[in-house]
Amino acid sequence: MAMSPEPNLASVAAVRRAREAHHAAELRDPKTLAQASLLFVALSALPLIPGAVHVLGTPLRFTAVYGVVMVAAMWITFVVFRLAGVESRAYRVADTLETFTFANGPAVLVGLGPNVASVWWLPYFALCVYQASACGRRVSDGVVLGIAPAAAAFVFALRAHSAVDVAGAIGVGWLALTTWYIAAGATDRTLADQVERENLRARIVELERAREKAVAGEERRRIAMELHDGVGATLTSARLIAQLARRQRGTDDDDAFDALEATLKDGLADLRLALWSLDPEETSWPSVLGRLRRHCGDVCAAASLTLAFDVEGDTTGTPSPATTLAFVRVVQEALTNAVRHARATRIEIHVVLREGGVEVAFADDGVGASEVSAGEGRGLANIQRRVQALGGTATIAAAPDKGTRVVARLPAASAAVPDRVADAVAPAAVVLARE
Repeated sequence: MAMSPEPNLASVAAVRRAREAHHAAELRDPKTLAQASLLFVALSALPLIPGAVHVLGTPLRFTAVYGVVMVAAMWITFVVFRLAGVESRAYRVADTLETFTFANGPAVLVGLGPNVASVWWLPYFALCVYQASACGRRVSDGVVLGIAPAAAAFVFALRAHSAVDVAGAIGVGWLALTTWYIAAGATDRTLADQVERENLRARIVELERAREKAVAGEERRRIAMELHDGVGATLTSARLIAQLARRQRGTDDDDAFDALEATLKDGLADLRLALWSLDPEETSWPSVLGRLRRHCGDVCAAASLTLAFDVEGDTTGTPSPATTLAFVRVVQEALTNAVRHARATRIEIHVVLREGGVEVAFADDGVGASEVSAGEGRGLANIQRRVQALGGTATIAAAPDKGTRVVARLPAASAAVPDRVADAVAPAAVVLARE
């Protein structure tokens, strides 16, 4: 039995990209951006509060520029996100520049203040924690966040502040970077553990499915062997007994013996078809279609019918045993109706293989199913019940002297009907018992 393919396992990098894309979609929501814009407007307007300038250390003209730059950076990134997409290089550049603006805006306001002890470090620390939790140890974030305290120290130096302020700005920056590094490392470890658990769960599920398939395959082989050695041997013996009895009677024109032998022959052929459909190693599309083509060709040749059998689509897949048996039975029932009841002269079978399943169209040029008696036409009704049981669809169209057309669409594997041995064997047992 062929080994199951390796399950589609996730990688840390792929999950990180997916998580970053999710965060980007949340951040670039217009409602979220509008709320963030109002927040920056409120921050920039803080100096209007009496006594706030003394606490903040920066006048309104500086905070107003800060607010405008922050809002502009967000909406420019939003436009790039909508036009280019989250996976584009343009968006990655815009996102990095936005992070650079968010980090250096508060740092510059710190540098413009009276000393290094400023409340404007708080937005910078908040950004470090957010970037760590959202993106992990992303190199671009580390570079951008590291530039901010250097910018504050540079502004202090330009304004001829004391060396204490310059060193303090660098020290606060290193503290923030250390916080980001530790938090980002924890995020990465959590992500790696999550991916490992999901991959382990996927492997367990795949192994369990492979085990179930192996067990079901062995069980199908055992049942097929029992049917072959039991029912098959009994039918073969009955056919031989019928032939021997006719020879002993010394006549070759006994209609009862002819009918009995023909019935036993059909029963053996039907049993072989059921046994073949149960074989887990013989259910690839090339094997199924090849055997079915030969079976239809033998039946049509015996009945002096013309057969046109063609296949369209990719034949590399392998349908489930339940789908295989239903597909074979649909063609078999339609062919039996055409040979026994429809008085047809030509049979056309067209098979279309698609990614999600198979479609088979059967047409004959007989008298039309409407002229077949209710007792004889039971097989066509069985087609619809069999196909619908697997979650497929079947249509039967007929008109007097215009033949019968049967179109059945079957899924490659049905979730509604479990792929178990009983589901595959039961239809064959019903057919064998009826015939």
